[in-house]
Amino acid sequence: MIPKGLGKTGERPLSIASPREKIVQKTLTLILETIYKPLFSDNNHGFRPNRGVHTALKQIHLKGGNFTWVINRDISKCFDSIPYKIIMKLLSQQISCHRTLELINKSLINPTILGKKVIPSHQGTPQGSIVSSILSNIILHEFGIFCDKLKNTFEIGTKRRRNPKYHSLSNSRSKSSNPLLRADHLKKIMEINATDPQDPNFRCFIHGRNADDFVILTISSQTDTFTIKRKIMDCLKNYLGLDLSIEKTTIANVKEGFNFLGAHIEKRDKVIVSVNINQREEDQLKERQRRIRRLSVLAPIEQIIQKMTNLGFARRNHLGVLYAKSRRDLVNMSHYDILNFYNSRIRGTFNFSLSLKIIPT
Repeated sequence: MIPKGLGKTGERPLSIASPREKIVQKTLTLILETIYKPLFSDNNHGFRPNRGVHTALKQIHLKGGNFTWVINRDISKCFDSIPYKIIMKLLSQQISCHRTLELINKSLINPTILGKKVIPSHQGTPQGSIVSSILSNIILHEFGIFCDKLKNTFEIGTKRRRNPKYHSLSNSRSKSSNPLLRADHLKKIMEINATDPQDPNFRCFIHGRNADDFVILTISSQTDTFTIKRKIMDCLKNYLGLDLSIEKTTIANVKEGFNFLGAHIEKRDKVIVSVNINQREEDQLKERQRRIRRLSVLAPIEQIIQKMTNLGFARRNHLGVLYAKSRRDLVNMSHYDILNFYNSRIRGTFNFSLSLKIIPT
C-alpha cells in the first residue's frame, strides 16, 4: 500500500510484477493495441501513440470557441473500480481465443497484502501493471461510444438562425456611401453575433477524453446540459460499474472558464484572421478577413504557485508577498545534483506549457 498523491488522503495498492510476468503483460498489451487501435475514436487521447494531454487540449482549443456550457471532469476511482466481469465481457466481444482471455483474467487477479493478511480483489486494474492502461482505455472506449450516440440524438440543426440586427446593419453599411457612417456601422457589427445565440432549434455537442478525465461542451440550455450529465452518470453506473466524481464534476458556463488536464481554459473575444478563399469565377486566390473564436488554454498560475509553496520551493510573508524558499534538505547533495534537482522541475513545468504551442501571449 502506498500513499496517494499530494493533497489526497488514504492509500492505494501498488502491483509489483515479476520480470517473467512483465514480459507476458507487455505481449498482451501489444496484442490488445493491435486489435483495438483501429476501433478507438479520435476523441480518445489517453494511452495512445502520438496522443496525450496536448492533443486533447488542442482539440478543445480549436473546436470549443462557440460553445456555451461545459461538463468536466473525471471518473471516481476509475482504475480501482472497474469490475472484472465487465472487463472480461467487453474483451470477449472482440477476442475469441480462450487462452488469451485466460491470461488477461490471471493478470487481473491481484490480491493485496496487509501485514500477514491477504485481501482478494474482485475489481480494478492493478496499479503499476503494464496491461492496466490499455484495459482501462478499452473499457472507457465504451463510454466514448455512448457519447457519440448521445451526440447524434442530441444535436439539432446545422447552423443557428440569422441575427436580424446584424444583417440589418450589414446591409445598411453596404448601401451607404458615407465613410463615417460605414465606420460606425462596422464598429457596431463587430460587437454583435451574426447568428442568434439563443436559437432553440440549434443544439451542438463535442466531447474529448484523456484517460479518466473528460470534457463535454454543448450549445444548448443549462437544463439540456444537466440532462446530459444525468445520462452519462446512468451509463457509467449501469453499464460500466463506474461513478462520476461528484465533487470534481461540474457544469459551468464556458465564459466563466474551467480547468482541464492541468490547464485553465476560458473564452476569449472574437479575433480577426486572414484566410485565403478560392474564387470560382476568377479562379484566383483572394485574401479575405473573417472572425473566429478560439478558447484560450492558459497555465493555472495560482495553482502552480500553491504547489510550489506546498513542496517547499516558495513561501509568503505576513503581507502575502511571494518569496523563494531554501531547500535545506538538499544541503548534503553536490552542486551538480542540486542543479539537476531544480532543473528537472523547471523543465517539467515549461515543457508542458511550451509544447502546447496554443497558449496566447
